[in-house]
Amino acid sequence: MPPHSILSSQASIAGLALTPDEREQMTRFLRHLVQTPSPFGEEEVIARLIQEHLSEIGLADVTTTDRVGNVVVRLGTGDGPTLLYDVHMDTVL
Repeated sequence: MPPHSILSSQASIAGLALTPDEREQMTRFLRHLVQTPSPFGEEEVIARLIQEHLSEIGLADVTTTDRVGNVVVRLGTGDGPTLLYDVHMDTVL
């Protein structure tokens, strides 16, 4: 399936649906992230906020790996496929 068709399928769209409460919680969390200073090389605070949030929503194996604060989440037993979700946590000034 081409990548663009994955997001246009009805099943995928339904899977992305949030309840009003979940949408409000996500909006508050994202606002908090955006309002938190995180200049290049000083992303530790953002990494900690993300780590705490992921733990609060039930992900058990959440760690930071270095001074910069790369956040690693492990799901399952490790027997399945690997997914790398790469995002920038620094603020562009």
